[in-house]
Amino acid sequence: MFVRYLNDTWAYNTSSPYCPKDKTKRWCETYRGGLYDPGISSDSQAVPDVYAAGASPSDIDRTEGLHVWENSWTLDNLDVGNITLGRYPIGMPGFDYGTQYHPQGAIGLGPNSTLLSFLKDAGHTSSRSYGYWWGEDGATSNAKLDGSLVLGGYDAAKIQGPNITNNIKTPSLSCMSGMHMTITDIVMRFPNSTRSSIIVSSSRCD
Repeated sequence: MFVRYLNDTWAYNTSSPYCPKDKTKRWCETYRGGLYDPGISSDSQAVPDVYAAGASPSDIDRTEGLHVWENSWTLDNLDVGNITLGRYPIGMPGFDYGTQYHPQGAIGLGPNSTLLSFLKDAGHTSSRSYGYWWGEDGATSNAKLDGSLVLGGYDAAKIQGPNITNNIKTPSLSCMSGMHMTITDIVMRFPNSTRSSIIVSSSRCD
């Protein structure tokens, strides 16, 4: 999963998965979205802390929101699509930092994202931007569509109207991503193709 207020890449490891003792290994692997085992990687190199890893220290800071202040780090090769990022910093949580809200590892896509910076610095993308589309939820198979995550840009086919540019505000406990926007409407589409608004205008944090 990706998290917009974290900046680093986090993966629970096989030696410290922090799963309930009454659960099976298979349950834990599924719950965590897979477990990272640095011991079976010939390229893994343990480093003492986030600074030695070259990652963003913001993720281990206790001052804002839900951060991972107990952790260990390794450098390893990371495959992203058809490219490989060498000596990429991977943080391993030292406790269950997400609990039931986001129990799996995290790809941090915050304002100082390690992944987006590595991709841009290596010349694989032209910017540190990304585009996320939730997809479509529906009661039947023809009313469902998988979402997408585009690193370094966005899928122009998924937008309508002119682009809107705004500043990202300082993250806070009430809005960890700092992305404030005004939602003017959310429309529900029914099987008979009719549409109906389900909210009134409001301001919220995404």
